[in-house]
Amino acid sequence: MTFGGFVGLSTFLPQFFHNQYQLTAIDAGNLAAAAAFTGSTLRPLGGYLADKLGGVRTLTVALAAVFVLYALASLLLPIGFTAMLFIIGMTFLGIGNGAVFQLVPQRFRTEIGVATGLVGAFGGIGGFLLPILMGYINLSFHSYTTGWVVLADFVFIALVVLRILVIVDSD
Repeated sequence: MTFGGFVGLSTFLPQFFHNQYQLTAIDAGNLAAAAAFTGSTLRPLGGYLADKLGGVRTLTVALAAVFVLYALASLLLPIGFTAMLFIIGMTFLGIGNGAVFQLVPQRFRTEIGVATGLVGAFGGIGGFLLPILMGYINLSFHSYTTGWVVLADFVFIALVVLRILVIVDSD
């Protein structure tokens, strides 16, 4: 969710800002770049927080924040609010990325290479599926609202699965 969401939004946001808010391609690209830059530079903070507070706790907070981001994005609020929302949201996706890579060696001690490869592969798949999904939903419903709700649902499911795995792992 975090890596695929980050890559997918980095690709999709310029088109979203252009189509939804009629921004020029340059302005839309600049807003998306600001969000991606912020998320990328704060990814190490996610690793640091995961080291200090725990990877599961950090990832839980990140996923909860991304769920709220997508839910608020479905409201298609004014551009100033939406731009800040995505900058903050991409920050949490970056923090979540850092937490995931803190968790991988703890959960897969002898399969670190395979596990990180799978994380990257699923992130790449999510990265190209997110723009396709959002484009298809926009064409079908003539609005991005449903797409943001669907993405929020996916993140909520990931959050629930994470919490269930923590409970199962502790038994």
